[in-house]
Amino acid sequence: MDYMIRGNVKNMPIRFFAATAKDTVEEMRNVHNTTPTATAAVGRTMIATVLIGYTMKNDTDVVTSIVAGDGEIGKIVCTANPLGEIKCDIDNPTTNVYITDNGKLDVKKVVGEGSLKVIKDIGLKQPYSGEVPLVSGEIGEDFTYYFAKSEQTPSVVALGVFVDKECNVEESGGLIIQLLPNAQEEDVDYLQGRIETLRPITTLLREGKTIEEIVTELFEGKDVEIVEKKKVRYYCDCNVEKIKKVILSLGKESLQEIIDDDEGISVLCHFCKKEYDLTTSELKDLVRESL
Repeated sequence: MDYMIRGNVKNMPIRFFAATAKDTVEEMRNVHNTTPTATAAVGRTMIATVLIGYTMKNDTDVVTSIVAGDGEIGKIVCTANPLGEIKCDIDNPTTNVYITDNGKLDVKKVVGEGSLKVIKDIGLKQPYSGEVPLVSGEIGEDFTYYFAKSEQTPSVVALGVFVDKECNVEESGGLIIQLLPNAQEEDVDYLQGRIETLRPITTLLREGKTIEEIVTELFEGKDVEIVEKKKVRYYCDCNVEKIKKVILSLGKESLQEIIDDDEGISVLCHFCKKEYDLTTSELKDLVRESL
């Protein structure tokens, strides 16, 4: 079962959010038919996004992360909420497979240069939006930079997706560690020192460690408190009513042309690939109901 945890280090100005998301990223791979390098790029973005969602207060809050680079994969859009539900859309999920000199999937190659935008909708008239340039294209470093520049929150973001020889997701997980506003210089030094000892998340998960054990090992000798645990899953909330609203947004003139052609309309959800078909008769009813 995929899940995420949040907690803190007692008597220190440090909080953390961590997730294991093997099945969730695998579900994304199946939905979008991603190639291995694309799976790694999107999977990392998903984990960061679902953990940011976990930092938000209300169940109705929504966060959307947009990685827009000039590489093969194009734009990656991930949307999540505090309930651990996440979905995504990808411009080009079937990128070529690139490997770095040290044998890892070359995420930077498919992402390229561009920007990272994070939009937080907490029910106000205007959602909060922050945007930064991609500093590496490796995703983890880019989200770290986002927190520092857009939210002025010193953070460490570690993300990992391991794809096996059959292109399946073998392990996936990540964590966000943040210093609270009352942190002192010695707290910064302590966290930097501990992060330097942290091995890749997927290496630890493949060794059979839980995310709780990974966090405890990271803060060895400190009193780690885990205050909550929630499921993580790939989930799209599309439905017929939402699709009808999308169709109505085409405008009455465009809708009338479709009705006159008497062929109905088919709408594909980009997040889950579910197809919705409305007949000419249903479209006529939709127009009448909107009057």
